[in-house]
Amino acid sequence: MDLEELIKRSAAYPIVTDDVQEMCTGGIFVFGGDRPKVKQDLIIALDAGASFVVTDEELELVPPSMQVFSPDLRRTAAKFARAFYGNPGMNMTIVGITGTSGKTTSAYLVESIFKAAGYKTGAIGTSFIRYGDKTQSSLNTTPGAFNLNRALAAMTETGCAAVVLEVSSHGILRDRTFGVPFDGALFTNLSREHLDEHGTMEAYYDTKRRLFTQYAAYSRDCGKSPKAAVNFDCSYGRQLLKDLAVSMAPGGAHSVGFSLRESRQDYDGTRLELGPDGIRGAVIENCTPKKTEMSVASPLIGEFNAQNILGVVALLRQLDLKPEVIERGLTETRSIPGRMTYIDTQKGIAVYVDFAHKPGALNAALSTLRMITKRRLICVFGCGGFGDPGKRSIMGRIAAIYSDIVIVTADNSRGEPFEAIAADIVRDITPGEVELFVVDDRKQAIRQALVAARSGDVILIAGRGAEESLEVYSEQTGPTVIEFDDRVIAARLAAEVLTDN
Repeated sequence: MDLEELIKRSAAYPIVTDDVQEMCTGGIFVFGGDRPKVKQDLIIALDAGASFVVTDEELELVPPSMQVFSPDLRRTAAKFARAFYGNPGMNMTIVGITGTSGKTTSAYLVESIFKAAGYKTGAIGTSFIRYGDKTQSSLNTTPGAFNLNRALAAMTETGCAAVVLEVSSHGILRDRTFGVPFDGALFTNLSREHLDEHGTMEAYYDTKRRLFTQYAAYSRDCGKSPKAAVNFDCSYGRQLLKDLAVSMAPGGAHSVGFSLRESRQDYDGTRLELGPDGIRGAVIENCTPKKTEMSVASPLIGEFNAQNILGVVALLRQLDLKPEVIERGLTETRSIPGRMTYIDTQKGIAVYVDFAHKPGALNAALSTLRMITKRRLICVFGCGGFGDPGKRSIMGRIAAIYSDIVIVTADNSRGEPFEAIAADIVRDITPGEVELFVVDDRKQAIRQALVAARSGDVILIAGRGAEESLEVYSEQTGPTVIEFDDRVIAARLAAEVLTDN
């Protein structure tokens, strides 16, 4: 069977998938796709009755008549997914958000504004797929091509008119979103992260740029007119604006810039005021003859959230949402799970739980809290095992610069000993510049922070946000996953150990 012909006819088959657990009699199995090639999976797929196996190499276990060859399994998986599920992205407005930090918060803001506009809205992001009254978990920030298109099809069937999608660099690199017809794309920022995957910041940037170039070109081929909003305050954002204005213009997205510091940008956020109780002020739209002014009154705090708000305003105005709808949607977004989640201790001690697990995000969270801290700032954080070890000492320095007390503790170990991770984190912290503790038990680290705190102090528990499980490691048992939610643990311990200090 010819590959392209099989893709065209794929909707006639009972299932097309790269997940062996979904295989049934008569289905098409993409051996690999976005998944590792495991010989046992191939055997299971054949036993389950697969009619064709799509492969990039000759397979001894599969009769030649059942083998369909593809030189690029990831893109082929995306093409199959799109065709099998009826190219669902064409039936709705799709917004993609990419950047090192701010994707989830921006996605919540976009979702709120779409709902304020009266749209049934779907959202796909870090650990969740949400639409209507349904919420399901997702293993990846950007799901694999089959899961993604299945979710988009379900959203279409339930009447969703708009979808917001977090687009990770891993998702782009693995072509999970290849063939999704985006209407809009937002670039939040770019800072050090995932260099274990990309190698260099330039390669990381090039991957992110594909959303605004290759993917935008595909959207144009589908008859859409993709728009983009890009953060001018980020050096990589400025580079992206140049790329889109010059060499990428014919196929790229039509782009606008936004800035909290440069009033001449298309969207001027210099009038936004940041306070301990939220963000207030106005956004000026310079790219229209009237210079439209939009009011902002948000309970979210910090410059990083002002950047998120400004970017969302810029993008959704390009998609023709009315200013009053945007204003209402921003006001109605009260909080973001795991993003600066406030734990009320009722003892004059402010505790915040945040997902910050990379240098830029930790810097943003701590610099924001430093401005509202009356006495001491206490930071509890760790770094995950393996991954990008180069960021660990950078995060240690950031914590030492802003904090009075730093407690280094465990994050997902992934099999790497805590002692090695902690040594990397504290390597560049000068002895005596900050009160420094290393506590391998995360619960005990949070307890220690609360015991040390006094009225007027602020505690940041960083790195995990709304995650509900933690992978711990010991030489005796190896990696073990335990139930652990920083928000729940912090609230319980605060009620247990805090006194009227």
